[in-house]
Amino acid sequence: MASRRKGNNIQQPDSGSVLFYRIVRGNPPRVSDFLSNTAKGRRPWNDRPETLRLWSGVSVYDDEAVARARARGIPGIGHYMAAVRIEDGGPISYEKTTVDPHHYTLWGDARELQARVLGVTPV
Repeated sequence: MASRRKGNNIQQPDSGSVLFYRIVRGNPPRVSDFLSNTAKGRRPWNDRPETLRLWSGVSVYDDEAVARARARGIPGIGHYMAAVRIEDGGPISYEKTTVDPHHYTLWGDARELQARVLGVTPV
């Protein structure tokens, strides 16, 4: 899958890549922090094609403050935030998804995602 860019809120750490924030459970994050709900064997709440598509990816945010607020609002999803750099044209694809203006979905191998972590901070 090629990378896709939609929306204008993505921070660009350098040309050819984008920075996202993933809420994770530990520091350092494990591969399991980057598994989709599908890969975890979780059943989606409905069988609509869009739900199934999002279920096969992982949620990230393009804004650190928004990701931090989300993690603090739902403490069960994780106590840390990983900054993840995704290069254009690489093995990870991304798309602006849901009604939240800062929410994106990434699709790709969990190990590939874990390998792109630049740093981890507590929320």
